[in-house]
Amino acid sequence: MHYTSSFTTSFSTAGNYSIAVQAINDYGGSEWNTVSISVYDETVVATPTVEPGFDGVVINEESHCIYGLSAGAAQNCVAVTDGTAAYEYSNTKQALGTGTKVDIYNNDNMLVDSYTVVVFGDIDGDGWYNGTDAYYVSLLANGLIPQTALTDAQRTACDANHDGVIDNTDVSMIEQAGLLLAQVDQTAPIEELQANSVYLEYCGLIDQNIEITEPDQQTTTEETPAAQTVFGWLKALFTIVLNWLLRAF
Repeated sequence: MHYTSSFTTSFSTAGNYSIAVQAINDYGGSEWNTVSISVYDETVVATPTVEPGFDGVVINEESHCIYGLSAGAAQNCVAVTDGTAAYEYSNTKQALGTGTKVDIYNNDNMLVDSYTVVVFGDIDGDGWYNGTDAYYVSLLANGLIPQTALTDAQRTACDANHDGVIDNTDVSMIEQAGLLLAQVDQTAPIEELQANSVYLEYCGLIDQNIEITEPDQQTTTEETPAAQTVFGWLKALFTIVLNWLLRAF
């Protein structure tokens, strides 16, 4: 008479396996048999669902950009179901600035999607818009640097008034905001800033809540006189210096 027993085992990956099984009879005799087993991986990993992390956030699936963020925000801007989000910040303060990458992973830790944060008016990626950003926009608007000098996200951020054209109107908006920013404590938490009237006025100058179509941004096609170009550059440089002096004193 032969005895049989049950056993369990586990396999780390799918594939074909061979298992040696020993059978022992009543008289002490034994016999080895080889059993072939096929293991199938029937696990289906769900596709992550990405939604805005808080009110005002806009996720553009065509451009893979994220808009609608307040200046200086440092919280998670997306909520992910069946996966996780990893942030690659464009600044050392871990604020959500233009160029911040938001990578989406499934539950198997595989990268399945990626988004880029755009804060209108913020070109250097620190999460704020001021004279430094106005300087970059001025260079682009006046033809002093090629469009390829900036990333897609940066060029989108240059269009502060969302009219589809990068020009000196955008420069003026960012300069005006920069003068207000000098009166705002940029180290304060976002909750405290939201109760600050100057910060609210600063944020109100550049609307972050307008969802634009995948931008076909371009500088103005009209030729800009050399004198006007130099004047625009000097004006932007003066604004940067003024912002610095206001912060210092």
